[in-house]
Amino acid sequence: MRVLMLCPFAKPNVGGVESHLAKLLDVASRRGIRVTLVTYQPLTTPVRGPARERAGPHEIIRIGWFGHGWFPVLERFAPASFAYLFPGIFAAGLAVLARARGRFDCIHAHGLAAAGAARILSRIYGIRSVASTHAVYRLGERPALSRALRTLLAGFDRILAVGKPSLDELVAIGIDPARIAVHPNWVDLDLFRPLPRDACRERLGIPPDTFAVLYLGRLLEKKGAGILVDALRRAGSERLRLVIVGDGPLAPDLARAAAADRRIRFVGRIPHGGIDRIIEAYNAADLFASPVTYEEGFASVYLEAVACGTPVLTAPRGCLPSFLDERVAIWTQSAPEAVAQALADLAAYRRPLPARESCRRYAEEHFAERNADVIIDAYRLPDSGRRRRARKA
Repeated sequence: MRVLMLCPFAKPNVGGVESHLAKLLDVASRRGIRVTLVTYQPLTTPVRGPARERAGPHEIIRIGWFGHGWFPVLERFAPASFAYLFPGIFAAGLAVLARARGRFDCIHAHGLAAAGAARILSRIYGIRSVASTHAVYRLGERPALSRALRTLLAGFDRILAVGKPSLDELVAIGIDPARIAVHPNWVDLDLFRPLPRDACRERLGIPPDTFAVLYLGRLLEKKGAGILVDALRRAGSERLRLVIVGDGPLAPDLARAAAADRRIRFVGRIPHGGIDRIIEAYNAADLFASPVTYEEGFASVYLEAVACGTPVLTAPRGCLPSFLDERVAIWTQSAPEAVAQALADLAAYRRPLPARESCRRYAEEHFAERNADVIIDAYRLPDSGRRRRARKA
């Protein structure tokens, strides 16, 4: 089976969608599926990848694109981000299909801009089409986007929603629920695993008698790294330590905060390929925290932390309550004072912390590779009669 995959973001760009794609390519190779992935050169991370890369049975094509660093600004405006991301993905996808004379079994689009390209390409070549959402769009508050999304997704054979809240909002705008499935995320449980905590803390420079809180991810305001710095100051506890790993627009402010407060350590971006350091960071922490202020999707960082035996603190936003519960998660509102109270209570043992063993067991039960089956099944479902007729023509 051959799948053309379209996504504006892939490694070495850093983010949740990028991690999801890497895992999906690994699963596809083990299931006998060859993927050609069309993506952009990193748009938010200051690195570059090969223009063409062989990754096992797969081919990755990265397009050079203008406006590096624009996307974090444009993503707040759906029409602008669509207009920015659509042209290159569409043109490169069209070139791949023209060279292959349409000999692909399925087009899988990730995100709305890629879905726009896949919708046109699948009609031209009569190929089965699958679209994945990676966000909760708050469609009840955005009637124009709701109408556009209903039209855009109407032509797809299968729609894979990032979580139950995403599925519910798609059904609410009139998309047939029979064509929608939730694609639950998963994690490599052999890679992300508990390690000796004391050794990891020593390598990261965390004193053994402190309560270490880890933030790892894109340094965006909506992800809550700045809230954690404010909360640490409000909490006042000398036992608390905050370790910040990642890159993004808030990096300069967070680096200055670390320079002014010895309880904060700013690690910054871990280079591509530094997965061992990331796993050590999860294992060194008593708690992974990301008090998000937006409707979060099925983000990989929560799964990775829990698989390493580290509980999470976050806000009950978006898809988070659908895949985390009190066995591994501490829920709080995103306001700095609420986060400060939660951290102070945890550091002073006034609030119980989920056990490492419980977190690992939860990951094994909920985040195993079998979660990818719903995506692979979407590729293999029979073609509609319309697509068979288009191919013959």
